Amino acid sequence: MNSIQASASRVDFTTDWQGVQNTGVYRRLVVDDGCGMSASQLESFYGAYGGSGRPVGETHDNFGVGAKSSLLPWNKYGMVLVSRRDGDESLVWLRYDDRTDTFGMRLFPTGEGQEAAVEPFDATNTELGVDFRALLPAWVEGSGTAVLLLGADPLENTVLGDVVSGRDQGSEKGVIDYIHRRFWDFPNGFTVTFCELPHDRDAWPRSTINGGTEPSVLRHHEVRGAQRNIVEATGNSRLVDSGTVTLSNEVTVHWFLGGKRRSNPVPPMHTNGFITVLYQSDNGAPPEMWDFTQSPYRYRRFGISEKEVRDRLFLVIEPPRFDPGEGKFGVYPNGARSQLLSAGSGFAGSKLPFPEWGEEFAASCPDAIVKALRSARDDETSSSSDYTWRNRLAEKFGERWPILRSVSDQTGRTTMLPTTEATPFR
Repeated sequence: MNSIQASASRVDFTTDWQGVQNTGVYRRLVVDDGCGMSASQLESFYGAYGGSGRPVGETHDNFGVGAKSSLLPWNKYGMVLVSRRDGDESLVWLRYDDRTDTFGMRLFPTGEGQEAAVEPFDATNTELGVDFRALLPAWVEGSGTAVLLLGADPLENTVLGDVVSGRDQGSEKGVIDYIHRRFWDFPNGFTVTFCELPHDRDAWPRSTINGGTEPSVLRHHEVRGAQRNIVEATGNSRLVDSGTVTLSNEVTVHWFLGGKRRSNPVPPMHTNGFITVLYQSDNGAPPEMWDFTQSPYRYRRFGISEKEVRDRLFLVIEPPRFDPGEGKFGVYPNGARSQLLSAGSGFAGSKLPFPEWGEEFAASCPDAIVKALRSARDDETSSSSDYTWRNRLAEKFGERWPILRSVSDQTGRTTMLPTTEATPFR
């Protein structure tokens, strides 16, 4: 999001191959070609919480703590930023100081004392094995910014995320999937690329150079946002139908119904349907997806109970943003930016009204979805007449689930009503 607001056209999530070649450590490197930051801007933006340089604190503003609060806790050894603006490159190193139990900027000795923002320097001969002067790649021709995550110690791999708290992704597909679950769409002309390492860590390459070409084990993805994946349907199935349903309080539900799923979808792609809420924080920021879920319970709220339909139906709810001056219904994020709340028209800091939204949607369910539901139910009915599965179940569990049955016998001691079902005596 910061890259978009910096007018970048490209963001790369990649690996710092200098560190790999020199120390065998795989560190996450994120690079964009945005407007960059000067030395004074780096010190101002990253020297304190809330110093993002953008409006903060209002209902739909941010608090300028996103990168600092999400990255620094598991990168105590540091987070290095190198930025180029107007031809000048500057570096700052944020890290944890165990003496003061605080995060702050590392100070470097200079001819004029100590400075937090300095020119990038060569640290190849240190335990990091990185020349910070080379962090910005050749495709960043003008301004741009590179962020290198150092982890909790110099020998920690950071490409997979937060290992310290156990929230690492296990593989880089988790990072790709997170972006698809978070961002609905990106502006035209803006590209996010991701260089994915193999799932087997033993197969991770030690260099990107292999006879002048990149090794075949690396995969490059364009992370396009959820909307393009659904509409273009390159990995899931052909899009059968789509449309919108308007609910009360100017809430819109965009729905997308895919066809039968392919057995091997092309990653990265949502292989199953989901329900989410769209929210756009401020002008220039891409719409984000909140309350993302694939829960059958949430689908049933919207009248969708058949799994076959759930798996290929995407419901994207777009409520209006809350305007305190108007008092009409709308949504806004809580103070921690972890949850969307609703306000206006009888709502006051309440949870999102999914039950009401679901009831309204179910009452005016589009014909294409109704048809798909009926078809799924017909398929269930026809398949239930096949007793093969019952016989298999009986073979496996019949002795554990005995059923008492009555058989007519003239010498029997139990009296039964004539209407009671029984197996005739033979």
